Amino acid sequence: MFGTRTTDKLLYGEVESRIQSITEQTEVIAPIYIPSRHRPDVAMTTKLLDDDGLTYRLVVEPHDHKNYLEYYPEDKLLVMDQDDQGLYYARNYAIAHANENGYLYCWQFDDDMKSFVYRQGGKAHKTTPRPLLSLVEQSTFQFSNVGASGIGNAGFIFGYDDKPPVVYNSMVFQAMLLRTDTGLKFRPDVTEDADYTLQLLHNGYVTLTFKRIGQASAPTMAVKGGMTDKEYAGDGRLKNFQQLLEFFPGSYKIGYRPDGRAHLRSTGYYRRFTQLPRPQQSQHRLD
Repeated sequence: MFGTRTTDKLLYGEVESRIQSITEQTEVIAPIYIPSRHRPDVAMTTKLLDDDGLTYRLVVEPHDHKNYLEYYPEDKLLVMDQDDQGLYYARNYAIAHANENGYLYCWQFDDDMKSFVYRQGGKAHKTTPRPLLSLVEQSTFQFSNVGASGIGNAGFIFGYDDKPPVVYNSMVFQAMLLRTDTGLKFRPDVTEDADYTLQLLHNGYVTLTFKRIGQASAPTMAVKGGMTDKEYAGDGRLKNFQQLLEFFPGSYKIGYRPDGRAHLRSTGYYRRFTQLPRPQQSQHRLD
């Protein structure tokens, strides 16, 4: 087994054991939120959740409410107070809603997710979201200082067969289990997932990224609606990257693809965060 620290052995061993019995992982406690904008007819994430019998709330803007009601019942919608505030506002709204309803953690998914997989025996296997959410929750809830956990990228899980199944203190994105009582906020006009992860880490929280399981979503700006016509329009993404570097100098470098699109490049900045998961003093449900 990977690692020599007691926490490593216990966590890695549990993750591997749960993957071996993946069909038995069924309990999902934390509420699921899906920020969505101008996409009432894009049933990607919601179809996966519906097919697996999971409940969720789409977090929508007031001017979108009527359109979403054509596709979803009222009890699957959480209508925000304001229009056109951006993704950061929707994420904060969902966290606050979960916290006000007594949940220490909540899930947040992108609305254009395509599939979930797990890796076993050197191969990737398709699965439904429920067992992966259950695996992440049961592992995360054992610790008292995890600010966020994330499901890895399905395109890269093949590289972790001989590496630890969980990585500490790396960026979480797209499929995130977020703690609701940190007092930290997603911020506007910045690469929100990287910014929020770095806020957590700089405040001493641990993040867990589960690398033996994965999720795949549509490429950024490939699906109509969402942030395509707002935050990501024009040079919006580049400005967001630049703001991230204002907040956290040296955290990334900005590179450019052959077609001129900007992207973030790693600098090794995350290696400075050495905090470890701290076991709960007593086992209890965190809902």
